Amino acid sequence: MKKARMASFAALLVVGLFTGVAEANYTITMTGRSSCQAKQWVTVKATLYRYGKLAKTKYVHKNRYQWYAFTWNDWQAFKKRGFNGNHPRVQGVWQQANSKFNITNNWNSVTNGDYVLVCQTSKTNWYGAGYLRVKVGPVVKPRPRPRPKPARKVTKIVLSPARATIKPGQTLEIHAICYDQWSRPMPKVALSYVAAGGGTISGNCYVAGRQPGKFQVWVREPVSGIARVFDVTIVQPAVVTRIVVNPPKAKCRPGGAIQFSACAYDQFGKVIPARLEYVSQAGGHFKGSTFYAGAKPGRVLTWVRHRGTNVAQVVEINIVDPRILTYLTIKNPVKRARCGTQVKLELQGWDQYNRPMPVPGNCSWTCSRRARLWNNTFFAPNQPGQYVVEVVDPKTHVRAKAFLYVFP
Repeated sequence: MKKARMASFAALLVVGLFTGVAEANYTITMTGRSSCQAKQWVTVKATLYRYGKLAKTKYVHKNRYQWYAFTWNDWQAFKKRGFNGNHPRVQGVWQQANSKFNITNNWNSVTNGDYVLVCQTSKTNWYGAGYLRVKVGPVVKPRPRPRPKPARKVTKIVLSPARATIKPGQTLEIHAICYDQWSRPMPKVALSYVAAGGGTISGNCYVAGRQPGKFQVWVREPVSGIARVFDVTIVQPAVVTRIVVNPPKAKCRPGGAIQFSACAYDQFGKVIPARLEYVSQAGGHFKGSTFYAGAKPGRVLTWVRHRGTNVAQVVEINIVDPRILTYLTIKNPVKRARCGTQVKLELQGWDQYNRPMPVPGNCSWTCSRRARLWNNTFFAPNQPGQYVVEVVDPKTHVRAKAFLYVFP
């Protein structure tokens, strides 16, 4: 008897799950999400209909309902072979909303897969059954909502080079790179170039004028209004305007040599490298920057010049033969004096060219017969007679004599 009841109950369950009804006038409709993620709750609702309309309270029995959760494969096997094993079930609750009697249940799956949620109601017999297929997938990060990219615009202009120094008439090309708001270079951007004096500009090519000074070139992007300033300095070409020779004057002996050094200065007072030429008249010659004097004394004019600008500096060189004391004389070499008087002797010197020259002060004076003598002053003794005074230059050993006659 029990076996017959179990068989009839299983057959009724199979018919209810397949058709969604136990009797032709009762149906259950289930609603909820058809997909979710693992370990995420899904709310499903089961609504009982009788003859196509919501069932009233008397047809719904609060304590006579069941929930089942099948895997998709088990559900297919159940439909085909009348599967009646133990299945996971979750309990539901009755909720009343807007006079609707809905069976609501929250269900979550631990693993991914394809599941079927089944709901049944009964009193003494099964009145109806309904199911909902739910696909449980892996956790997928929500994709960000695509946003339209903002239009690229110029936010910075970089000049290469940022400044330059050129000469009058020289041509300079200005290179500019534009960057957008993401610091990415933007090619083929139309820029305007404006020269604020000093020269002319065509495109990005600047031609310097003849007037020296500091000038600017404005590089602007017309759409964004961003601009950069390019500094241009026009300088005059440095030329030699002055030559300084050291020593400015020189003196040497015949056959001697003098080393000169010369520096060239430009119009701004700065030393400028230049190839200088050393030239001399007769009386000596240059070898490089060294002057070699000739054998003849005299004054020689030399100069240092720059061929490119014809700027020159004259240097005067005196070739002198050093004066050498070659002859000494005593003025009035023969004198007469009385005993006990003083006689002052005047000494004169002559060079190799028979020209008078100063007499050295360290000459030695001597007198015969032991008469008193103090430098060039002779003290006549009390004894009459002839005395000889001799003077000698210790450097050249030139001598001179004087004869003094002492009488009573």
